Amino acid sequence: NLWWPEPPPGFGAVLDDDPGAAVARRLATGWADAVIATLAKPPDAWDVARYRTRSSILGRRIAWEPHGKGLAIDVDVAGYLLVETDSGVERIGSGRVQLVRRATVAPDQEAEDQTT
Repeated sequence: NLWWPEPPPGFGAVLDDDPGAAVARRLATGWADAVIATLAKPPDAWDVARYRTRSSILGRRIAWEPHGKGLAIDVDVAGYLLVETDSGVERIGSGRVQLVRRATVAPDQEAEDQTT
């Protein structure tokens, strides 16, 4: 997220203020080019240990398309995301990954539900 005016707790953005569409597009394109260039390097040419420490997805439950869900446990030296599933460890090389968050109930709603 380049800019997010009111992120929920635990989330944020790179910039404090809206940079405008043109700047946002330029920043996003430059960032994407840098990521692609890094991942295009041979597996032993990028710092996978550093990547692991900066990953916001490792250790979290995820779902991915076209189907699958599990716990993101590691990234291998080739850049595959390793996910522990009910049927074993899956290697995901590409696709849309989403965090799976537990549903929450507002504290006052939860109290009301318990008294009803």
